[in-house]
Amino acid sequence: MSNSMAYPLDSFERWQFKKDNPIPKLRDIPDSPLPDWILPLEDPPEPPRALIHKTFENMFELVCEQISGGDSLDQILNRDPRSPDVGKFIRWVMRDETRKNKYYEAMAIQAEIMLASDMLRIADADESLEDVQRSKLKLETRWKYMAICNRDRFGDKKQVDQNITIDLGDAMEKARSRSRMIDVSPSNRDNDE
Repeated sequence: MSNSMAYPLDSFERWQFKKDNPIPKLRDIPDSPLPDWILPLEDPPEPPRALIHKTFENMFELVCEQISGGDSLDQILNRDPRSPDVGKFIRWVMRDETRKNKYYEAMAIQAEIMLASDMLRIADADESLEDVQRSKLKLETRWKYMAICNRDRFGDKKQVDQNITIDLGDAMEKARSRSRMIDVSPSNRDNDE
């Protein structure tokens, strides 16, 4: 039989061939320089701060509009394909008084919507399989959230107004007159005994 003729290998011959011709493993391949387009990025570069702020400026109006519509900030930013960081966004909002007031206004509108839709729907549920305690927890949680969103309207107000005016000159004169009335000098004590 000639070597050029192909014939089926039995299991021993297959084993012998694999033993004599091992498939190189990835770690056995010598390091060779790879083209730049294949090399993995170590860490993606952080976009410049100005670009992040421009992104936030571009999306701020839409975010406020969606918050006013009833969505949470976390939901809104997670849906955005740019994947903005929630903490950075809130810090950016809080740095400017105008933005902060507009954000708080959107949250106050969200609280009104929550009162009109969620709270009444949960409270008015007729025959629901939901547990009464669970419904109560939902209502309390929403009420606390609404109090955070709009403290003036939904928050517990514990305000103490107190105006006290003290005239220090008059108070000092009264203190002196009281000290004159009670003379506790050592010479007076000796005479009493």
